[in-house]
Amino acid sequence: MQTVFIASGDSLHGDAAAVHRVLELLGHLPNVYMHDVRQLTPTLAAEIAAAQDVVFIHPERKLGEPWVERAIPHAFDESMPLDAGGLISLAHALYQFQGNSVVICNPGHDYKNVLPLSANAETNACQAATLF
Repeated sequence: MQTVFIASGDSLHGDAAAVHRVLELLGHLPNVYMHDVRQLTPTLAAEIAAAQDVVFIHPERKLGEPWVERAIPHAFDESMPLDAGGLISLAHALYQFQGNSVVICNPGHDYKNVLPLSANAETNACQAATLF
């Protein structure tokens, strides 16, 4: 089985781009597939289904250090933006996903500038890369 990392965040909104930096810092790991996306989409459910472990990396509008939480499955609602829990539920319903799923929450505070990342976001990206 494989591990899938999915970094989702808008790289045009300042510190939200730090999730993509986490993937850069992780580099190329064996048996790990990495997706660097602007937002989660239902098409990712098929690849998630084949994984043993799924790690979502998500920006958070908070101060503090990165943390890990379990991705809690919940009903998929087409009228709402797709989040980790909704995508896990979709993968389970469509493809019988049975693996583990977590979210690495990566805090940031400057979502106005494009680049570079704030010093805080760069520090958090480095810490987040060590959490899994």
